[in-house]
Amino acid sequence: MLIDRPDMRVEMGPIEQQSKLEIYESPIDDYMEMALQYGYLVLFCAAFPLTPLFALIEIVIEIKVDAWKLCKLTKRPRPYRAENNGVWRMIMLTISYIAAFSNAAIIMFASPAFIELGNYEKLILFFALEHSLMFLKYAISVAIPDEPVIVK
Repeated sequence: MLIDRPDMRVEMGPIEQQSKLEIYESPIDDYMEMALQYGYLVLFCAAFPLTPLFALIEIVIEIKVDAWKLCKLTKRPRPYRAENNGVWRMIMLTISYIAAFSNAAIIMFASPAFIELGNYEKLILFFALEHSLMFLKYAISVAIPDEPVIVK
């Protein structure tokens, strides 16, 4: 038997509603998804040059979907202090160096631009291109600090 009491609320408040949502376990799945997409983007960009455009569109959509998921479907994640982004930095750096090797190989051995060259010339140009990409990546990483001056 329901008692009709005018002092009882019918609707839940926003905090009560959020307490009923699922728990946001960990951002690891989101990080893995972004690392995987970054890997595909940089590893095979030379094979299909429109990849960055499609990746940009997908990332914008992904940001909106993740924001909606965090705001509407899950409880607020508990904040915790971290010194840095941990192993994800090394994963991204490793993917970047492998991508320099992969893109140089795609350009030299699969591109029709170098079809008239022999295998020996292609191999020498491949190593020259690969080493110059590695040096350029290293020079950029040295020139741009990991931590902005304003943060120090």
